[in-house]
Amino acid sequence: MIVQITGILKYKNINEIVIDANGIGYSCNISTTTYNKLPDVDEKFTILTYLHIMENKHALYGFIDQSERQLFTLLISVSGIGPKIAIQLLSKTDNQKMSQMIINGDVKMLSSLPGIGPKTAKRLIIELKDKFTFVTDDSIPEDNTYSKSHQDAYNALITLGYKSIDIQEKIQNYVVSNPEITTEELIKFCLKDLKWKKQHYTIHI
Repeated sequence: MIVQITGILKYKNINEIVIDANGIGYSCNISTTTYNKLPDVDEKFTILTYLHIMENKHALYGFIDQSERQLFTLLISVSGIGPKIAIQLLSKTDNQKMSQMIINGDVKMLSSLPGIGPKTAKRLIIELKDKFTFVTDDSIPEDNTYSKSHQDAYNALITLGYKSIDIQEKIQNYVVSNPEITTEELIKFCLKDLKWKKQHYTIHI
């Protein structure tokens, strides 16, 4: 699973970027929100990603921050909304406004967004309204306890829909007992302990 790419930004437009990581160019579909926060071409940066696998094609979607990627994964979990529509929605409104429209049950405003009719708007509200919990921090606290591999494991688990507070607790437990644990091992052990609960799916705004 590709959860992020660090490399040199080689090309960008409002819909797509190309990032060079160790000589390999990765094309990522992006939203306008991400585009507006990108560095200049030829600068090094990190893009969070979501790999969408289809029968005859793989497509990467890139996000400038964790909250945007989480909202994207929530949107595509709703029947009738694919990645292309989801990325368009992220381009037309920010995370806070989208979340408020869903929480408030605003069918009219949601229906005005591209690719969303009244039926899909109602489905969005029904399926996602209870999945939004507002918090102010979407990353592991910055201290010397956590290495880059631990942060990568955290990001991967967040992408899978687990609660930030639960992930931090599990990572802390494993890191204390085994400071040299790898990203793969950390994800594996945490997944054994974490239980999926849709009603507790947290999105960070």
